[in-house]
Amino acid sequence: MTHAATSHRVHSLRHRLLFAAVAVVLAFSAFAAVEAASAHLSAPSEAMPGQSVIVSGSGFSAGQSGNLTYNGGVIERFSASRSGAFSLPFTIPKKAVPGRGRISAKTTSSKLLSTTTLAIVSTLGSTGQSAAPSSPPPSSPPPSAPVGSPGASASASTPAVPAGAASGFSHVYLIVFENHEYSQIVGSSAAPYINSLIARYGASSTFYGVRHPSEPNYLALVSGSTQGVTDDGVYNLGANNLFAQLQTAGYSWHAYEQGYPGGCFTGSSSGAVVDGPGKSGSYVRKHDPAISFTSVSGNPAECAKISNLASFDPAAAAFNFITPNLINDMHDGTIADGDSFLSAFLPKITGSAAFTNSVVFITFDEGTSNLNGGGHVLTIAISSGQTAVFSAGSTYNHYSILRTIEQAWGLPLLGSAASAPAIGFSGTASTGTSQTLLQSAALTPSATATSSPTVAVPSPTVTAAPDPTASPNPSAT
Repeated sequence: MTHAATSHRVHSLRHRLLFAAVAVVLAFSAFAAVEAASAHLSAPSEAMPGQSVIVSGSGFSAGQSGNLTYNGGVIERFSASRSGAFSLPFTIPKKAVPGRGRISAKTTSSKLLSTTTLAIVSTLGSTGQSAAPSSPPPSSPPPSAPVGSPGASASASTPAVPAGAASGFSHVYLIVFENHEYSQIVGSSAAPYINSLIARYGASSTFYGVRHPSEPNYLALVSGSTQGVTDDGVYNLGANNLFAQLQTAGYSWHAYEQGYPGGCFTGSSSGAVVDGPGKSGSYVRKHDPAISFTSVSGNPAECAKISNLASFDPAAAAFNFITPNLINDMHDGTIADGDSFLSAFLPKITGSAAFTNSVVFITFDEGTSNLNGGGHVLTIAISSGQTAVFSAGSTYNHYSILRTIEQAWGLPLLGSAASAPAIGFSGTASTGTSQTLLQSAALTPSATATSSPTVAVPSPTVTAAPDPTASPNPSAT
């Protein structure tokens, strides 16, 4: 072969390689463009300077992380779930100029993934469009939303509050105890105070934990799903949750975690301390669901809404999530320890002016059996002006509490809360026996904290069932 022929062949090969490389680059660019085009960002149509709104993303790559910017300036970091979605608070800069603003999702290298716009206004509603209201001061009670009122439903997909369901509570208090079956508490001589509450206010005899162990039940209570969590690990979840819903809708919230060190503590546990009523005990993160959501842990203003129990103020927030320490919640302590704690703490709520038109839910995270997934647990609903009614034909779980709260305040129903039966309320709260509310349980009425009512514990035929909304197992941090 001549030198000229060899040179020509080499030259031709170089051209083919160059064309192939260009084709690969173009194909990759096209793929990247399609991938970026599938990402979608949404935010309220309008907001005021300094207002915190919820920005949601969908169609992102699984686990995609990056920055959320306002007109090019980085405001928040985001991290998409395995389904490619996220939802988190986003604070509009106080110096934002009225007009059109742009919120964008970008990679850490500033590659644009998705963008959306909103109107920056001086007064909400001035554009004729709706927007998420800013959060009122912590001392401000939420607006009442009576049954059938225009504000009773937050969206077309959220049913109006039905007759007989909770509506427009001024305050909601949720107290969670640990690891005891219904039959261990109801009728127990170690729990005279709790049994006196059952005698006076009634309880559900068909209420169950969602699954085992503890943490998935706490997540279910506030997000409508166990979020794929199957252990008591440390998680940072980007999923929507009740705390974010309340903040967006203008309802104040606070989590009182007995023994919590403060300062947006994100550790798994802290040492035993004396903090409010009851015995000294330890704080554990797995019983503090708020800190597991990045909408709280990633936002200093929201994270500051978690505090110890000594700071409890029944009038400070509309929604109050209350967790006793490991001794007083009966996890490491006895039934008597939990009963004594509740007898000292509950009157701080029911004896306050804030309890007017309000409700206290007292429940257990899980039982000791596998009935209906998480065991048969005791749940009591105490309302100042109405009496809780548990339907004899319904099976309740933690999603029922979430649904009842969301319906009461016109919030969209999260996850399995949409299919769970709500706890009903009717008439005027009884000051005597509530035997008719105990379904099949026969209870000797008592209004004193020293009595030990006799309860016939029903034995429903049930089977263990997995959480229908559990997503693929998340990665522990």
